[in-house]
Parts: sequence; structure tokens; C-alpha cells
Amino acid sequence: MEEYLICVSCGYLEKKFAYQCSMCGGILYHAKERLLSAQAHVNISLGEGNIPLIPMLKSETTVGIKKLYVKCEFMNPTGSFKDRGMVTAIEKATELGIKKIIAASAGNAGAAAAAYGSRAGFPVSVIVPESTSPEKVRQAVEYGAKVISIKGNYSDSFQEAKELAKNPKWYNVTTTYINPYLWSGYENICYELVKERRNIHWIIVPIGAGPLLGALYHGFINLKTKGIIKTIPRLAGVQSIYCCPIVQAFSQNSTIVKEWNMTKNTIASGLNDELKGYTRDGEYTLSCIYASNGKATAVSDEEIIEARRIMGKEGLYVEPAAAAPVAAAKKMFENGSIKKEETVVVIATGSGLKSSPQKTERIMQMEHESAKRK
Repeated sequence: MEEYLICVSCGYLEKKFAYQCSMCGGILYHAKERLLSAQAHVNISLGEGNIPLIPMLKSETTVGIKKLYVKCEFMNPTGSFKDRGMVTAIEKATELGIKKIIAASAGNAGAAAAAYGSRAGFPVSVIVPESTSPEKVRQAVEYGAKVISIKGNYSDSFQEAKELAKNPKWYNVTTTYINPYLWSGYENICYELVKERRNIHWIIVPIGAGPLLGALYHGFINLKTKGIIKTIPRLAGVQSIYCCPIVQAFSQNSTIVKEWNMTKNTIASGLNDELKGYTRDGEYTLSCIYASNGKATAVSDEEIIEARRIMGKEGLYVEPAAAAPVAAAKKMFENGSIKKEETVVVIATGSGLKSSPQKTERIMQMEHESAKRK
């Protein structure tokens, strides 16, 4: 099967592995001739992929949309969508003669890197912000990883991992756009969705830097090029009101994404990405949103908590970041962006079992306060 790395900015073809385009410094995309199939079978697979698409039975009443579906990515082996990319990236590491795996993480990516890296026989180090959920840290440790906690936010972890990966013995599987084999692994979601349901109007995705959304855009473009679908779904990216650099640019009809200075963390830790030092990632995600005639929107912690409660009553237990797309769907219906009869898919990215006791206590307190106001 033919494969290559191509720069999304200048189109240059890289003949060997690289983290960025050697001509312009742009993002590299791992392109290959794909079949309409689920996740590729590889030696270190843990059974990721083939994730169910679940209808929300009460969505017309709770959200306003009649046909709302949840792609349950929290059902992947380590409890998040990160497994889809990590299996392809680490499988490639075995071909490259890599000695060690490094990843910056807010939690989910670290667990996935630890699981697949350890399974492939690599020492794994994960760099996390000190605010990372203890459950996510413990998960990575149980898989055999060394976890390094640092002061600051996710962007600080990103810079530390990038610096270490300058040593060729290290292989960076941080889940921004930095590893082309990793982020293109998310594309398989598109193929599953098309097999499950062809006529999708909107797909709503929680985003930090946004490689999941970028991969979905590429996947649907590939399917359209092959004549398998006629139009691609509109892609909506969801951020927190406390950290929304991509949403801010979208609201200004701009193509320039600026670094965000967070003054408060959202309860959805996976959305706490200020893009410091890599705003180019945010700009590429934004370009995919524009190209799909999509939207970028921000939601509050209170809206996330309400959405999490709505999903719970459907039998779905997700972490806060995974509930953000349902919050966005409700908001987009209420402001007229989504029509009642349109088919909407939300990507539920991570399991609620990963939430820390402290965060759960805070959520319960906010739920109680919300109930009192009503």
C-alpha cells in the first residue's frame, strides 16, 4: 500500500520520517491509499476501533435535535479516542528503530502512549501538567510509564516533550499535529461512520489543537474523492469559554489564531490548550472548519455539566470534555445553526471513569447550585 508524508501547506513530499515539513515547517499528513475499513490490524493492536454509534433516544426533548448520535470513542481500550492514533504512531516507531517514547499529555494521550508503547516494548515517559487527574496519571503508571508532572498548563508539557524529542532516540507521540502517523490514525472514524450512517449533516468535536477534527476533514475528503460520499459533513469544533483561541479567531472571521492566556481552568481538562508555541496547529484546524462550512463554538462549565447529565440519562458516562459536543449541539440548535431535522453526530472522546474525585466533587457542587437556581 503506497504511503507518504505530505505538507498540508506547501505540498512538499517528505521521503523519510519528520515532525514537520523540511521546506516550510508546515504540518505533515500521513497519506496512503486507504480502503473503506475499520482500524488497521497491527501487531500491537488492543482491539481499538469498531466503536458503536448510539442514538440519543431523548434528544428531541433534551437537546432539540431529533437525530442526534454519539460516536462512543470512550469505549476504546484505554478509554479514549487517542488509542486510534497511538496504535498507528507506535507501530511506525517499531519500523524506525526508535529507542524511547515521549508524550505530553493532559491525561488520555499519556494513558494511550503508555499502553501501546509498553505493549511494543518501549520505555515510555509522559509529561503532564500538575493539575492532571490522578486517575489518568495512575492509568499511565499502571501501564508501565514514567510520569513527569510539571508546573504550568498543557502547552508547557508540549514544549518540554518537543525539546526532549530533539534527541533522535526519543519518538514524540504528543497528540497535536506533531506526529503525522498519529493524527491521521483518527481518520478511521470517518470510514466507520460512513458504513453506519451515510447522511450526516454535522459532526461536533471537542478541540484543543484540533488534530481529531483535521483528521476527520481529511477522511471525508478522501471518501468524497473516491465517490463514496457526495458531500462531506459540516465540522464543528468545541472549546471552553475559558480557553478558546480557535473560537475567538472564528468569531472574528480571521485565519489567524493567537495564543491564549488562561486565567481559569475549565472542568474539561482536555480543552485547556493555550496553543503557546504552536498556533499553526490551531490555524490548520480552523482552515478545516472553514473548508467544511462548519463552525467553532465555546461552551461554559455549566453547559458541559448539563450535557453530561443529559448523556447520563441516556446511559452514557463520559468525562467533561466528551460532553462538550452535546452542550454545543444544544447551543447550536438554540441559535439556529443546526436545524431540528438534521442528523448530528457528536464525538464522545473519553470515559467518565477517568474523572478525579476532586473534579467530580466540583461538578456535583455545581450541579447542586444549578438545581437550587431552578
